Amino acid sequence: MFLLIIIALIYLLGFKKYYICIKDVSQANRDELTKVLKHELSLPLSEIKLIYTYQPYDLFVGTFLETFVVKRKIANTGADVSIFMRWAWKKCKEGPRNESEPLPVKDPNGLNEEAWAYINEIESLGVVNENNELELKFTSAEDALKVDEMLDKIEMCADNPIEENLYAKIIYFRYMVSWSLKRHWTHSWVIIGGVILSIFFFSYFNSDSVGRVDGAEYNLEMAENWEEADTTFAEFPKEITYYNNIKSAKYTKSDVLCKLYDHYEFEMGNCEYYKAKADTTTDKSIKKESLEIAEEYQEKAEEALEEYNEVNEMDFDDFQDYYVDILEDRLDAAQGNAFFFWLFFFALLIMIPLYIMASYQYGYIIDKYEKEAHFLNKIKKTGFAIAAGLFGAGLAMQFFPATRVKTYWSDGSTTTSTEENPANFLIMAMKVGLFFLAALVVCFVSCFIMAYQTVTGLRRNYNWKEIYGKTKEKINEASEKIKEMKKK
Repeated sequence: MFLLIIIALIYLLGFKKYYICIKDVSQANRDELTKVLKHELSLPLSEIKLIYTYQPYDLFVGTFLETFVVKRKIANTGADVSIFMRWAWKKCKEGPRNESEPLPVKDPNGLNEEAWAYINEIESLGVVNENNELELKFTSAEDALKVDEMLDKIEMCADNPIEENLYAKIIYFRYMVSWSLKRHWTHSWVIIGGVILSIFFFSYFNSDSVGRVDGAEYNLEMAENWEEADTTFAEFPKEITYYNNIKSAKYTKSDVLCKLYDHYEFEMGNCEYYKAKADTTTDKSIKKESLEIAEEYQEKAEEALEEYNEVNEMDFDDFQDYYVDILEDRLDAAQGNAFFFWLFFFALLIMIPLYIMASYQYGYIIDKYEKEAHFLNKIKKTGFAIAAGLFGAGLAMQFFPATRVKTYWSDGSTTTSTEENPANFLIMAMKVGLFFLAALVVCFVSCFIMAYQTVTGLRRNYNWKEIYGKTKEKINEASEKIKEMKKK
């Protein structure tokens, strides 16, 4: 049930589309509301006038978080605004725009000359990108606001503001101005939640690695302090077996020999299997391939048997040196893993506040940042959709039926009972695996997006040379004051 709630929340907050309903717009708050509608929703003045004329008025915005931000900004102007959503089976109401606003038509009479003069002036400020599209590259908020004022003049002076080509230009440039006057991205609590989940994962693996390091150190200490004893074995396998006792050199040597001999038998078994396969097939290519594989397994078996004989011939001192080297390698590997998980644990922990700090981004090079923002948003939505699908598949595992047993009695009657399904263990394992994969996808997507945005945000939003210079200046001032205090 809890996971169903999580999936429902992911869908409702991240994928479901929401609308806002605006009503009770007073004359006093129209100027502020006009700015919000232009800069947040890229609306032309012609549609904004309809909002003021026909109330209540419905507007599509986007996901819940996007809609919530827009709603809050509209509410701050004093207007009455609410959020709602429409489902597939609910027919949308025909708004006043459909009744009052004529369809955009081309301008056959040469109207809008003054408006087109402004359009040409705006286009002269742009550049053509690699897709042969005109883009405006604002380098400051002031530049974007100047174009915003020009667009207002265009709509006010136009003889026919909804003429098809002119209307399309206005909408296109409104979107560019709108994009440039707000953050390209801000910190996402969904991403932060995914990184926190990653921190829990790394915390668990770090604790497990520390336990492995402690175990490796203990085994190494035991091996280095073995009491000298007779470690020879006359015959295999009668005199040796698995003991799992690191405190005794003889028992440990027995374990090592057993593992080597088991490895030898495993490789020889594979070798015999492929030799038999080569003997029974008539296909020359399969026979050749089988013999090559059999030869590889035989070489591995011979290497294992050779190492077994070498270890078996070792006296106490030689075996102690041999096994201490093995334990030192294990300790190095365990320490390396522990350091890796510790490093990532603290890196993610530190990155969260840096990510929030870096998210206060105002940039005006649209052709680069807009595509980047859309790309990252696509990665987030795709990754979370895959995770939601894996969660759903995991939940579906619980609906697999149990085994139903029908019993026939001597009096001719029958009874049916439900027993535990023998495959339930496999189903549970698949369920846990799907949940783990879903969590892994969320963690990977969240960590990737946070790392990318943190690095790019810190690089773009802060003048590090200036910060370094000011910091160095303050350090020098502090050191001079300390020297003066010492002289006194």
